[in-house]
Amino acid sequence: MIYIDRSRIPEPQILHKLDRRNKTETEKAIEFYKNNPKREDSFNFRVYRDKQVKNALGELFHGKCAYCESDYNPTQPVDVEHFRPKSAVKINGKLERPGYYWLAADWKNLLPSCIDCNRERTQDVEGKIKLAGKANWFPTVGTRVKSHEKDVYQDEVCLLINPCEEEHPDDHLDFFERADNGVILYLSDEGEHSIEVFALNRSGLVDARRDYYLRVEEQVRRVKDQLRTLSKLDDNEERTRLETEIGSLFLFAHEKQEYTGLARQIIKNEITSIREYAQDNHLPQDLQVFLEEKIKEASEANDWSW
Repeated sequence: MIYIDRSRIPEPQILHKLDRRNKTETEKAIEFYKNNPKREDSFNFRVYRDKQVKNALGELFHGKCAYCESDYNPTQPVDVEHFRPKSAVKINGKLERPGYYWLAADWKNLLPSCIDCNRERTQDVEGKIKLAGKANWFPTVGTRVKSHEKDVYQDEVCLLINPCEEEHPDDHLDFFERADNGVILYLSDEGEHSIEVFALNRSGLVDARRDYYLRVEEQVRRVKDQLRTLSKLDDNEERTRLETEIGSLFLFAHEKQEYTGLARQIIKNEITSIREYAQDNHLPQDLQVFLEEKIKEASEANDWSW
């Protein structure tokens, strides 16, 4: 999971479409729940499923699931996911009403999700077959907000990571420690709940991350091999090859790629070992400067700084 700046994509205007009574869907939903917020029948939310919304979310997240970063385009239709559930919230295994009905058509509350992250389904999670997936789960610290008259962003503390609000998901999720196994570890309560609710350690996803890790590590090896070559033969042609290998490594860090959060943590740690290799092998100072220049250029070319 990585931070995604929602402001770079215009909000779909369909979310504010007026009906014959000159009301938006949000206004109608508030009216529907006004006298009985806990009513069992649900409002017919529709606008969030519009093609405009799906296209905007697809562009914003480059066709990837907001939570697990798997590319959903080739294999499945996108689920337009409500970060805060619209109709009901699951508390201690039971549905509690109302949900966040006033946010059902709120652009800030909508995310693209793959089926396995979004729907509660029977899944293999770290060797255990169980129901997993977000569905109506939304853990909070203390009392959650239940009325449109309050500000959820000021009056509520959620325990799930929203990639459009949390600028540093890597403060909560550790992809590096067990990267060779594809398993994510948590670094905070938010990380722990997010791994559990989104089923981020389900078997198929763990396998995919492990395979991706091996690809990143192979490219790290190619960079180190080229440095080794340069330590013996330093000329323009070999420097150009080093630049190419570094550029190929940092391509994994671009947010368009699958599992960018994993790749960035791996690269961040491996760049340290690459620098140490250059120093330990007493590479000429001008070559070390060249190395730093190419690392910086490759990072900037892939819109990533740390």
